[in-house]
Amino acid sequence: MTRPYSLDLRERVVSRVESGETVRQVAALFGVSVSSVVKWSLRYRVNGRAAPAKMGGYRRPILEKERGFILARIEENPNITLKGLQAERLNGVSKSAMARYGPSCTRTAKVSKKACCQASKSAPAFTGEESSEKVSGPG
Repeated sequence: MTRPYSLDLRERVVSRVESGETVRQVAALFGVSVSSVVKWSLRYRVNGRAAPAKMGGYRRPILEKERGFILARIEENPNITLKGLQAERLNGVSKSAMARYGPSCTRTAKVSKKACCQASKSAPAFTGEESSEKVSGPG
C-alpha cells in the first residue's frame, strides 16, 4: 500500500504556490505531480492544512441486513444466481456489491456452479422462455 507524502513536503509545496509560483513550476521543482500540487493547495485553502486525509478504515458490509434472506434463498434453491437474487429482493444493490460482499454474508452456505448451468460457447444460452411459435424466415 502506498504512503502519503510527508506533511513537510506538502507544506513546502503549498507555501510556494501561495507565494505566487505556478502549479507546474512547483510540481517540477519538488518532483510531484501537478494534480497533487493542485489538491494540496485546494485542501489548504479549504481546511487551512495540507495534511493527508485518513487512509483505510472499516467498511461496513452492505448486504449484512439481507443475510437471512440470502441464506434462505440459497437453501431453497442452491442454483440461484446473483442476478436472480438481485431481481427478487435486492433492487438498488449493484451486482458488483453482490459479488464483493455476497460471500461474507453467505459464509455458512456453500454455493457451487453445476456443470448443467454453465453456458456453452458454441450454443446460445437457454433463457427459460421457449416459444411455441415458429418464426419464418424472410421472404
